[in-house]
Amino acid sequence: MELAGVTGAFARSTSSFTLRGAVKVANVRKWRPSRSTIALIALGVVLMLAGAWMLVRNSGLVAVEQVRVVGLDGYYDKGARKAVVAEARTMTTMNASEEDLAAAVGQYLDVAGLRVEADYPHALTVFVDVRRPVAAVKAGARVVAVTGDGLVLESSRQLSSLPRIDAGGLISGDHITDVKTKQALSVLGAAPDVLLRRVKKVEWQKRGLVLTLEKGVKLRFGTAADSAAKWVAAAAVLASPASKGAGYIDLRVPDRPAVGGLGSAPVTQKPALEESLQNDPAANAGSTVAMGATGPVTQAPATQAPPVAQPAPQQTPVQQTPTTP
Repeated sequence: MELAGVTGAFARSTSSFTLRGAVKVANVRKWRPSRSTIALIALGVVLMLAGAWMLVRNSGLVAVEQVRVVGLDGYYDKGARKAVVAEARTMTTMNASEEDLAAAVGQYLDVAGLRVEADYPHALTVFVDVRRPVAAVKAGARVVAVTGDGLVLESSRQLSSLPRIDAGGLISGDHITDVKTKQALSVLGAAPDVLLRRVKKVEWQKRGLVLTLEKGVKLRFGTAADSAAKWVAAAAVLASPASKGAGYIDLRVPDRPAVGGLGSAPVTQKPALEESLQNDPAANAGSTVAMGATGPVTQAPATQAPPVAQPAPQQTPVQQTPTTP
């Protein structure tokens, strides 16, 4: 009887425990996170990712080690190039400041625009667009720096190193309006940087536009047409030892620049075609080149007569006297 009562009580307690456990499991399965909980979890994940990104963005893992500068290729752009490279090396490829780089270049040149391209993890390319002054133009009481297309640069520096042009006070807004001054600026804008710094005087003569270099050599451009080709011809002539002491170089026909002031008649430089023919052994093997009135003229080689065969010398037979036995 007692045993039966104990067994019954144990069965009832076990059944009650099982029911309570089932209810708890059911409650756990029915739990769903609230919207506020989801929002808090998402915010925590975002903050963690943002913190990690900020750490990497300014870390040495993406520090700038290689800098390529495009747009500062002039001989006198060395200072600006060094400044932008030094500034870029303080940055990372994920945190490059275009404003700071533009400020570094702006110490030397007038910056029209600047942009960067990152090549992760350590390379950075800086593209610089500068407004390069080519002349110091005097307009009334003002002396301003002007670009090759006639744009006035109010904040330009180093005016003393630029050739001077008197525009007669013809400045409209921020552009030059004088026709001759605009042509001279176009010619100066096409000049190599090294030769531009050697120009000391700009004037118009009967033969047209004439630029005087620092040693007194006059470059006769005539007009602004073919300015780039004329500068190439001028550079080639000035680099030649034969032009030492020249008084002027006439560039009005850029393919045939004439050098004068050497104490004799003007010397016309050889055109490129003649030089190529004379430097070509195959071309020189069968022909020679002479300068005609209209250009190089090819002449046929002189015909040589065939060699005349000389008769062989006749030999006189030698008679031997028989010996007497």
